[in-house]
Amino acid sequence: TTDAVAHAGEARRLAEALDSPWRTADTLWCELLAVMSVGDLDALTAPTDALAHVLRAGRVAAAQPEYFDVPLALALTGRHADAEDLLTLLLSRSGEDARPESRAGAMLARCAIGPDSLALADSAADLALHLEGAEYVFPRARLRLGAGAMKRRLGHRVDARALLREAEAD
Repeated sequence: TTDAVAHAGEARRLAEALDSPWRTADTLWCELLAVMSVGDLDALTAPTDALAHVLRAGRVAAAQPEYFDVPLALALTGRHADAEDLLTLLLSRSGEDARPESRAGAMLARCAIGPDSLALADSAADLALHLEGAEYVFPRARLRLGAGAMKRRLGHRVDARALLREAEAD
């Protein structure tokens, strides 16, 4: 995955040289996702801040489901107020976008922003149940992981274990 981070960074530099906002946004998202996969919170700040800036400036269409990973990343780096503000902005710009991956992304961001609650964990697990089909494996697994982690933090270990196993199976 460190190779993925390096390749995503190189792709970002090429997109920036082309002065293409949507290509830059896509490569920043790839870099953000690769860095999240590595778990390097210090390295997460740069692509997160850069993509948040692009989104806040309205340089790209804000209705893309993957952009909900930005408030998630902001929350992971401890910037919950910024995460909440950006999530609110993205939701307002996405309007009636009811794509399952958008709903999943918004729910994941809400789970990361917190505070932890059984209602929120149950909502995330319920949404995962309704994401059927191979095209939703990744958002379904991420929702189950988020709901399971939250339930574990809340002391509901049996429910958490089941959700985490389902996430792993996805």
